Amino acid sequence: MSRKVAETSSPEGITVVLSESRLAHIVAGHENLAGHVDEILATVQEPSLRFDDVRPGRERFYGLETGPQRFVVVEFTSTPAFIVTAFADDADPLT
Repeated sequence: MSRKVAETSSPEGITVVLSESRLAHIVAGHENLAGHVDEILATVQEPSLRFDDVRPGRERFYGLETGPQRFVVVEFTSTPAFIVTAFADDADPLT
């Protein structure tokens, strides 16, 4: 994994990191999240909703409090856990 840019924890206290390479991936595909690292981390720390991802060992965290909604995928199969991707989406995660 590349150099750590930021760190937070899940609601259970599990350390979750955001690496330089993952942040580059996020911004390359979702320019509207450039400069919003704090909001991405807050979504992991205090999600409005949380679901299992289709890939084992991953979870989806949703931040619905301020728009657009943030969707963050976290991989928990390594220590520390890490953010895989994130994007902002106006779609309802419950539909």
